[in-house]
Amino acid sequence: MAGKKTGSGEEPDPRKVKQRGTRRDLGALRERRMRAAEMFAAGRRQIDVAVELEVSQQTASRWFRQWTEGGSEALEGAGRAGRRPRLDDTQVEVIREELLKGPQAHGFATGVWTLDRVAIVIERLTDPSRRFRRAHGVSASSGLRVRMRS
Repeated sequence: MAGKKTGSGEEPDPRKVKQRGTRRDLGALRERRMRAAEMFAAGRRQIDVAVELEVSQQTASRWFRQWTEGGSEALEGAGRAGRRPRLDDTQVEVIREELLKGPQAHGFATGVWTLDRVAIVIERLTDPSRRFRRAHGVSASSGLRVRMRS
């Protein structure tokens, strides 16, 4: 994307380009927020924090509000990215072992796994009231080849 011009003829800001497939360095993000807390405690303005830490003014404002309401602890962060997993490691391992037994061991007529079948097995092994229709991650981590319906 280097050298590519936007519609206005300006080069895009590299900080605003989303990078797909890269993992966030949660430790570095936490350190940046802690640096902001130190700067706020030293009386620095939100705009100074935004410029020095290369974040948006909105982010600096949100951090300032969190810092004033809860101190540095409020900027610690969740310690993880994304939603909490619906299944714990033990459940995933049980599901994996069951899936490796094959579809016929679970009452299906053929030996072909489909995502719907994987989801049915997961629901049987976990809480059936929680509809589990995103079975691809579990099946892929099990090393299974799953046929997608066409």
